[in-house]
Amino acid sequence: MRSNDDRYNCNIAASRIDLIFNEVGKSETEWPEVTKDFSAKSALFVKSVFSRASIVRFGFIGSFFIPDKNAASSITKKYLKQDFGSSEELNLRYNKRTESHGLLLNNIFSINTASLALPNEENGIYIERDINNVPSDSVLKHDDVLAIVAKFISAYGPDQIRGLVK
Repeated sequence: MRSNDDRYNCNIAASRIDLIFNEVGKSETEWPEVTKDFSAKSALFVKSVFSRASIVRFGFIGSFFIPDKNAASSITKKYLKQDFGSSEELNLRYNKRTESHGLLLNNIFSINTASLALPNEENGIYIERDINNVPSDSVLKHDDVLAIVAKFISAYGPDQIRGLVK
């Protein structure tokens, strides 16, 4: 399913349902409003899904683009000791597992050089934050999922996202 403005998407498969907020191209000043909207829509989505099915796995993903003419250099300076000079592409992905509300969570960071074509091509850094529970057979509780979203939503704020590369 997709909204008319392509802002909201919902993918439904046998083993998962994804609610996607497409805010690529939004300026950092708009991120607080985007995360507030994400949080409100997620609460409605979670309530709807939990009223229809037992859930054993959940996750929420935020995707961000930060304009940067020297993206590879910025990522290298922040994370790597080796200088890759004028590298065209650089991809970094890591998982810092954490625990919350009795659940083991994947806390995945994906940081990549990228180009965005809106309306002119712009080079920068594409960041994806993915927080999801490690698969288990335990049925999740509605209130726990909402509490985890509330607890971690600040990880998607402009200061935290920019801090991943600056």
